[in-house]
Amino acid sequence: MTCNSGLGFLCGVLRPTAASLLVMGCLATPAAGDDVIIERGPFPVAIGAHTFRLDGLIAKPAAATNEKLPLALLVPGGPEASRGNLNPMLYAPIARDIARRGWLTAVVMRRGYGASEGPKPLPLQCKDAAFAQRLATDADDLLATLAFLGRRADADPSRAIALGVSGGGAAVVALSAVAPLGLKAVVSISGGLRAEGGCRWQPNLVNAYRDFGKLSRIPNLWMYAANDRMFDPDTAEQLHAAFLDGGGDVTFMAFDAVGNDGHTLFSDGDGRHEWLREMDAFLRARSLPTWTRAQIDDVMKKLDYPPDILYSNALRIITDYFAEQGEKALAHSNAAAFIGAAPALWWNGGKPSLEAARTAALAQCSKSAAQCVIVMENFAWVGGGR
Repeated sequence: MTCNSGLGFLCGVLRPTAASLLVMGCLATPAAGDDVIIERGPFPVAIGAHTFRLDGLIAKPAAATNEKLPLALLVPGGPEASRGNLNPMLYAPIARDIARRGWLTAVVMRRGYGASEGPKPLPLQCKDAAFAQRLATDADDLLATLAFLGRRADADPSRAIALGVSGGGAAVVALSAVAPLGLKAVVSISGGLRAEGGCRWQPNLVNAYRDFGKLSRIPNLWMYAANDRMFDPDTAEQLHAAFLDGGGDVTFMAFDAVGNDGHTLFSDGDGRHEWLREMDAFLRARSLPTWTRAQIDDVMKKLDYPPDILYSNALRIITDYFAEQGEKALAHSNAAAFIGAAPALWWNGGKPSLEAARTAALAQCSKSAAQCVIVMENFAWVGGGR
């Protein structure tokens, strides 16, 4: 995603494909100067009387060398037909974004997903207890993964969140009903499960969510797009109402249409910008790690914008920049404080590398101003300004 912020609107969008996300993940392996370190799994976890090696990866801030970090569990979804082809490296870009917010982030493939050991789940049928049973199994996987990660020397298991997409979103809602010690919040994006065969599966899923609500007292954040082809607005609202009826704590966000199918909310460039923003606000409200207003104020101080309408516009632009996905860069013109009535600031995000983000941000700046310099890379101030 790019922004000609001097004009105050988005001027282009990059929607990464699965192939480009894989490239981005491979670029994330540890390297000199990288701000996030990626470790590959597997994770040997104990479930019942057995040990399974679950495929996954860990992303952590490179600067966090001697501190215990809170845990963030990232749980992918995936259709039944392609479940075996899932690779955790596809999720490395968003794992890096969460790690930059101060988390030890683990992507985990549940049993039967990708290269993880364990039995593949049976096709989901329209039976009363089928959805609850499937999701209880998923919760067992996540509970065991949190226990494994909590034994790491660099982990603080007393503070954990779980974030899931599609079927992974339903799994983290189920985890919130188990309420493991240390789990502080759950984020579900386009969350749910569907049965095969075209039967009327919605009532059984709704009943499972009502039962989860009876047990869950952990704050949940659920986000759906209006044109989600898997879970339409009526289904999403039924899940919401059922969870609330059970007594669950949930913040529900309904976004406008995203692309051709709102079920891509998690991966679509525009969609990711929106849900990251809402997740950040949700975490801040619960005193959980993410970027803060103090960081934005520090950037504003370094740029030295006067307290007038220009300041307000610059503040909005920099806030948008902080909410954007990586890899991202913010460019500033040293030749002018503003272009017309807008601040001389341009950002570009959602690129496969920092170099690509720098190049794009400088190109946007150079269209309107001279002496363009990069002042921020991801969340780090790198110099420049007036």
